[in-house]
Amino acid sequence: MKSALERTEREVALVRRKTGGVVRFEKARRLLAVEAVHTSSRLGRDQDVSGIPDPQLHSHVAVIAAERRDGRLAAVESKQLFRAAREAARGTGQSSPRTSKPSGADRTAPGKE
Repeated sequence: MKSALERTEREVALVRRKTGGVVRFEKARRLLAVEAVHTSSRLGRDQDVSGIPDPQLHSHVAVIAAERRDGRLAAVESKQLFRAAREAARGTGQSSPRTSKPSGADRTAPGKE
């Protein structure tokens, strides 16, 4: 993951800046991201209940923010990020990234029932 994030920092303009009414994109100094490593898997269709699942080591990475050149944190331009990830996945046999709702996203806020 580290090399993928470093490549993204080096090559992809993820920070959107608006000055004088003109929007421009610039590369981030650094990205703030979280990685969750999963080391287990579910049983496959062809395995019985008492079987041992095949290990499927994989990670999920969420890019939370980008550090601008002036040192301030900024939101990441997600369209640029997903476009770059999709292009990087081509030819590698990996699936393209997808968005998902955080768990609990469909719940009603307390007191708003």
